[in-house]
Amino acid sequence: MVLAPLMYLLFMVPSALAGRSWRDLLTIYLNQARFDENMSINAPNPYFLFDRLFPDPYRFEIYIGLVIAVIASLVLVTSFVCRGRDRSPDSLLLMATLTLTITPYVFPKMHERYFFPAGAMAFLLAVVRPNSWPIVVLIQAANLCAYTRFSQGFSHLWFRWGVTFMTCALGMLIWLFLQRPAVGASWSPRGQKVYSSHPPRCVPRRPMPSTIVAWFCHRHDD
Repeated sequence: MVLAPLMYLLFMVPSALAGRSWRDLLTIYLNQARFDENMSINAPNPYFLFDRLFPDPYRFEIYIGLVIAVIASLVLVTSFVCRGRDRSPDSLLLMATLTLTITPYVFPKMHERYFFPAGAMAFLLAVVRPNSWPIVVLIQAANLCAYTRFSQGFSHLWFRWGVTFMTCALGMLIWLFLQRPAVGASWSPRGQKVYSSHPPRCVPRRPMPSTIVAWFCHRHDD
């Protein structure tokens, strides 16, 4: 909890040495939040719908978005803590990818660039788990749809597709995270499971929601 504000202060030192006041540096994001009254600033998340359903009560939308974001963050942290000693290097990579994807997805007033770390981490996840390549494709497709605003102008159709792709990618990440890991299981550099003493198993806690996810689980069992 202390590391994050300390890192922020550290990165603000060059700007302070260049002459900008610490008051401006500490309140820069609070001031920028007043410039644009859209819940989604070109980010492929569901708050795009909030701007269409509730065009007037901006403060009401912000409060709802922040409550949703806080609840989602608490659930995410709690689930990470409950994993306890079951966390392995590849599961930590999965947690990092999930965190970087869900954070700009549930927080209001996010830009499209805030999904860049999620896309980069998804590539690393695909290196460790090659069968997770659909997540990489979906995140990149969502970012591409978001950036069509700068090349072709704003399009509701492209933006809807971007939100759909990002939602599917997040759903697959959550499904992967909810898997019951086999005791002693790890992943080899080739993306294959290596077991110390127990047979391989991939047991989802819930039925597969679609054909592609069913194939996804089957590939993890192989």
